[in-house]
Amino acid sequence: MSECSFISTDIIAVLINLHNGEIMHITGGKLRRRPVKVFEQKQIRPTSSKVREAIFSMIGQDLTNVSFLDSFGGSGIMGMEAWSRGAYPVLITEKNPRSVHNIRAQLEIFEASISLQCCDALKGMKGDWDVVFLDPPYHFDIHPYLKKALKTASWIVIAETAVNSPPDPMSIESEMIEKGWRIWKQKHYGASMVTIFQRNTSA
Repeated sequence: MSECSFISTDIIAVLINLHNGEIMHITGGKLRRRPVKVFEQKQIRPTSSKVREAIFSMIGQDLTNVSFLDSFGGSGIMGMEAWSRGAYPVLITEKNPRSVHNIRAQLEIFEASISLQCCDALKGMKGDWDVVFLDPPYHFDIHPYLKKALKTASWIVIAETAVNSPPDPMSIESEMIEKGWRIWKQKHYGASMVTIFQRNTSA
């Protein structure tokens, strides 16, 4: 039995009653303004609407047929935002079983054709993806995940970190040189720093 298969429907109902959580809304695309219930859980820090809007303003509002991997899914809202804007296929990976069940319930409400895997972010980075989004808990060292993402993605890697601990280019220098990556954008929004890596696909 997998680590994500032991939470029953009854337990999920109890969890929903115990945690009021908050309501966030999809910011663009076919699901624009649709609500997403985010339950209160340790280490779940959903990307704010301001940051989500800023990210998609930078990488593009129309992601038709762009493949998108949302690592450290948490609430799953970034994967939902990408799918809403036409991204496909979309995969959300999250290792917390409770979060996975909450995401699955939301995907069923949206009738969204988004894949969901209960696994560690590193294990979920398989295959080829146009865009990889990384938003680990602030106390995590992002660099092992970023190294893997730079080997997995073909176009864009987005890293959201604490504003005082952005990615260190020296720690990922070999991966950046090998695949022709550069830091394209880096902006902070409150306590968050968003760093966008872009690959030179013409090389």
